[in-house]
Amino acid sequence: MRDIRSYLFVPATEEGRVRKAHTRGADCLILDLEDGAARQGKAAARAALPRLIGELANKAQTVSVRIDGSPSDLHADLSAAV
Repeated sequence: MRDIRSYLFVPATEEGRVRKAHTRGADCLILDLEDGAARQGKAAARAALPRLIGELANKAQTVSVRIDGSPSDLHADLSAAV
């Protein structure tokens, strides 16, 4: 495992940006389901999360997910991320 020196938060609701984020040079991409994610796109982002994580992992990119801790989103975000 390599050292992580830089992180890039990417709204998980913006699939195009997620797909290009590995080219930005960050050591770890954080797919954001909290503040950076548009509420109206969260369900679609959760559904796409496993596929997007797999695509980034195939590019040898370290990926994390920032979940929303609000009671209305916590369970759905955790289920999608795990």
